[in-house]
Amino acid sequence: MTKDFGTQLMVRSATVEDIPAAAKVHELAFPRQTFSRKWLECVFKSFPKSQLFAAEQDGEIVGIIFGQKKVVFEKKRLWN
Repeated sequence: MTKDFGTQLMVRSATVEDIPAAAKVHELAFPRQTFSRKWLECVFKSFPKSQLFAAEQDGEIVGIIFGQKKVVFEKKRLWN
């Protein structure tokens, strides 16, 4: 079932100005984590290894997306 709320959700790269609002979203999603703002500041500073996106609706940050690039080099063969 799909409901039309009449507004568009826009996902974009987060900016440093988004950190306070993104921290509030993170605190709601993960209430036991008490350092949301500091964590997001560290994520933002670790670009391009980590990337942060903001989901915005009607000018308000309503969600965040976090991605981290990981590269693993395996020297031994894992299969025959």
